[in-house]
Amino acid sequence: MAVSNTKAFNGSYVSFANTNAALLRRITLNQSSAEVKVSGDESNTHIYEGGLPDVSIEIEAVGGAAIAVNDKNSLTVMFNDSTTYSLTNALCVQNNVTGQLDGEILRTLKFRPTE
Repeated sequence: MAVSNTKAFNGSYVSFANTNAALLRRITLNQSSAEVKVSGDESNTHIYEGGLPDVSIEIEAVGGAAIAVNDKNSLTVMFNDSTTYSLTNALCVQNNVTGQLDGEILRTLKFRPTE
């Protein structure tokens, strides 16, 4: 069955240390690299190459999570359309908790690759 693009996030999950994060609100996968300028004085235009990849994964979930800053383990993002992204060695670098009166507790976790 094809997944509608309008609700493709529904049913997605994140697994850290083989434990699924429940009640996901948002998953953000950031991938970038530095722009390394390699053009010389003989160039007619600027020439660039990509630097090392810079990757981070941020999730927002309702409720608590037994994940602390500096925890290391495998991390897998599985979107409902069967697209996956994995970090074999992920480091939790941020763990923020917010809440408000008559509202839910939201936890934001950020992961980076590590060795």
